[in-house]
Amino acid sequence: MQDFADWLFLCNFANDMELSNSHRPKIAIIDPNTPAALGLKFMLQDVVPVMEAYTFGSFTELMANSPELYYHYFVALNVLMSNHTFFAERRNKTIVLTPSPTAESQPAGFHCLCTNLPERQFVKSLLALEQSAHAEGR
Repeated sequence: MQDFADWLFLCNFANDMELSNSHRPKIAIIDPNTPAALGLKFMLQDVVPVMEAYTFGSFTELMANSPELYYHYFVALNVLMSNHTFFAERRNKTIVLTPSPTAESQPAGFHCLCTNLPERQFVKSLLALEQSAHAEGR
């Protein structure tokens, strides 16, 4: 199983290559907040244009759309808590969207991103997560 750092490495490497849509990594965003999910989708496509992002308003919707096809899952905290077993089994593929950067608001053992940040700071956090994962050799 590949993890978040491997995926971003692939995206960075492939950014200069022309990939067909069938070879682009697929990312699932699972968040009942539609505007937030769409905003994240467009931000991710801007930062990592070689991937395809799909939004799902619920875990049920994700499960109806071949969840095994997705390279990573960006998941709202409430969705993670309601479906912990599924995401725990895919811990290295899961990035939890949290409302606060404090350790108390972040589930242990998961990659986390605070969503209540200005756009530039959020993008920096996303890139820092990628860089820290590379530094650890994951």
